[in-house]
Amino acid sequence: MQPYLAGYKELPLLPHLILVPGTLLSQWEHELKVAFKPKTFDIILYGLGEKQHEHFWAEDGPYHSSKHKEFNRIILASQSV
Repeated sequence: MQPYLAGYKELPLLPHLILVPGTLLSQWEHELKVAFKPKTFDIILYGLGEKQHEHFWAEDGPYHSSKHKEFNRIILASQSV
């Protein structure tokens, strides 16, 4: 068993989290959109600040508004968050 799976035999079907330096957020977003076939993943930016964090997880926020299953969502966040 591999230690990073923490007891799972298979990877859980959860969203992907990518942490990058804040200055590279837009570049990473662009590169991900180029790398994946359109509409196969939702690339969701996790903004800065408490209000943006609350909105992100709200029922009408970007995370819950996604039509994709959780494992087809990519959350892109600044490492300072």
